[in-house]
Amino acid sequence: MTLQVGDIVRVPCKGNTEQKAFLRRAVIATIDENSGTCSVFLEGAKRRRFLFAPQCITEPLESELTFSTNEKDIIHSVSEEEQRFHESGESTLSIDELKEKADSLLVMRDPASAWEYYEESLKRISKIQIGGYAAYNKNGHAIIAEVDCVDSDEDTVDVTLLESGEEEILSTKKIIMGIHLQQEYIILQCKIMLNMTRCFLFLADIESNEVGRTSQVQSFRKAAVKSTTLSLSCCSLIENETLQLNLETKIRYLRARTYCDSGKFDHARNDLRLILKNDPNNKAALSLMDDLGNKMKQKKKQDRALAKGMCRWIDKVTNENEGCVEGNQNLYSTRKKALMTTSWIAGVILQITSSALSIIASSTFIFSIISHRDGLKHPYQRITFGISLSDLVQSAGILMGPWLSTKTSIGLWAIGNEASCIFDGFLVTTGALGSFNTFVNGSICFYSASPYGCDESSDLICDANEKHSEVLMINTIIVIPTLCLTIMIITLSTLYWKVAVQENLFRSQREEKKSSEPTDNVHQTNEGAKRINFIRKWSQLREYTKNSNRSCASHEKKLQVQRQLREHSSEIRQNLSRLYKRELLSQAFLYTLWFIIIYVPTGIALFTFIMSGDNPYLPVVFWLQSMYPLQGITNIYIFLRPAVHVTRSRMPEMTFLEAFWEVLKNGGQALNVEQQSLIEILPHQKNLKFSSQKFGVAEDLSPNRVRADMNSVIDASHLCNYIDNSIDASSRSELILSSNDNMQV
Repeated sequence: MTLQVGDIVRVPCKGNTEQKAFLRRAVIATIDENSGTCSVFLEGAKRRRFLFAPQCITEPLESELTFSTNEKDIIHSVSEEEQRFHESGESTLSIDELKEKADSLLVMRDPASAWEYYEESLKRISKIQIGGYAAYNKNGHAIIAEVDCVDSDEDTVDVTLLESGEEEILSTKKIIMGIHLQQEYIILQCKIMLNMTRCFLFLADIESNEVGRTSQVQSFRKAAVKSTTLSLSCCSLIENETLQLNLETKIRYLRARTYCDSGKFDHARNDLRLILKNDPNNKAALSLMDDLGNKMKQKKKQDRALAKGMCRWIDKVTNENEGCVEGNQNLYSTRKKALMTTSWIAGVILQITSSALSIIASSTFIFSIISHRDGLKHPYQRITFGISLSDLVQSAGILMGPWLSTKTSIGLWAIGNEASCIFDGFLVTTGALGSFNTFVNGSICFYSASPYGCDESSDLICDANEKHSEVLMINTIIVIPTLCLTIMIITLSTLYWKVAVQENLFRSQREEKKSSEPTDNVHQTNEGAKRINFIRKWSQLREYTKNSNRSCASHEKKLQVQRQLREHSSEIRQNLSRLYKRELLSQAFLYTLWFIIIYVPTGIALFTFIMSGDNPYLPVVFWLQSMYPLQGITNIYIFLRPAVHVTRSRMPEMTFLEAFWEVLKNGGQALNVEQQSLIEILPHQKNLKFSSQKFGVAEDLSPNRVRADMNSVIDASHLCNYIDNSIDASSRSELILSSNDNMQV
């Protein structure tokens, strides 16, 4: 073979000690006839638009090699057809011939020349056609859709998504590649992309030996991930299940290799697990899984060594002082370490104490509801039971957090592993669904230990989800609770506004009646006396009504009862609405106050940890560890506060804690005491009988109640806490007022 300057030849290049020699296309630069040597320059591909190849592959390599012209077995000539294809990018070969040519070049260990033929064959077979399929990028995922119509004028394509059946109009620029409608060509596309991935991995291994070529190596690996991900999408369209499983195994293995070399060990492990799930005896996957485990252990050791080295260096720099001796530095370091250890232990003790108190309170409340005769009969009990149960699960995770964390974490008492850390984060996150929040410790375990992306979905850029993990934590811990609080405040404000409108309506009606009809009511200045007067009249009127329905002998007496009810129903409803507005304001204030107390340190700690990577301030940590586990207790307190208030109004001699304990034992319901008089209430008599009811307006009286004379009243002044009962009382009075004259006497 006669060599001339400018000829394109294929020359061998040496890899590292573990690699065999590979071939590269080169241009003869000089020929020295005296020494019988020639020098060549390695060249890259021509600049064209490729589907998968990165741009760095088109850059010429400034490498000069010298060979002997007599070594004809080493220097291989390049055919004219290959030279024309290399220069113009056009070839007269068919699709099958292009693939065969690329396969032969790959066998010859010339991946840089092989991928050009693979790209050309894939370009010809991947045209968008009606009835076929198309793959397009949507938020980093390869979405497969069926092509319905192609508009060449506007460069748009009408597609139908295979998964959801939705129709969309896409620009041709968004479509990555077309997928053929025939099965044989779909299989051919998968095989072409599979071999193209091998070329990219080959080139990445070659470039990794060169100094300063790190960016090129990463570009090759990203191209390999892209080609394997799209080939998985094409593979899902193959009807032959055996062939599909075989191709999927090979594709996932190559992608796992790529992830392993890129340092994305979680993604690689996901692909290997899916391979071993279908074929537990796959030797290649088992071998790669062992290598992956060794690399993960080595990386953890390197990270720990790097962290220790950085800590030593930072400690040395910050504590270095010209006037200090080495003994003082060691003393300062020892004291600093002791202070950090003491503060960590103090914070953990606060966390354990708060979570233990929360567990005891929630368990007691759950037991009281279950053991109560009504159980979960009423919605109110079901709500408080759910809050207590979620708090119990979350508090258990917070309590066990210092021990379930991984040994490599900063926790001094950590004895767990990755599985225990994930379990702890699962407990905290699952238990916190009642309040839409997570503890920072548990969320770090749950989010950092769980892999993101490329689990069973075909992601184009598998680290896209990895980048958004911090945003997910922020949304879960801060945005969602704030949104829930906002919705709660809006709901309470709406109820407050509706009650105010009703109160104004009642007031206007009352004024109209006063202006039209003379009244003999005596206005009392004392608010408590007015309320007692309303309740006394209400009780008397109810007594009159029941007696009149049973034994009234005259129609005039019934009309008198109805007239008396009309006089006082408006005042009673107005009084109920006023009490309910006051209760709404109290509940809204308590919810907002405890939200600020509990979630503000959580937000500060989270932003400090994520944004700067530093540990939060010690007071914030103590605040968080002591107050956050108590959110279940605060929720229970806010829910039970009206019932405790009602119980204390009925039994004034009870303290708040005594009333809270009695309500807790009664399944979260207010206590109803049998009374003889409004003034004389004996809550501690031995023969005192209690009966539970939903706190609110006392509508239904016990049938066995021993009634006094007509001057006895019902103490319902403090029971008007919920609008459902107040509306019920109003509706019942309206029912009596609207009764016709044909009622049975």
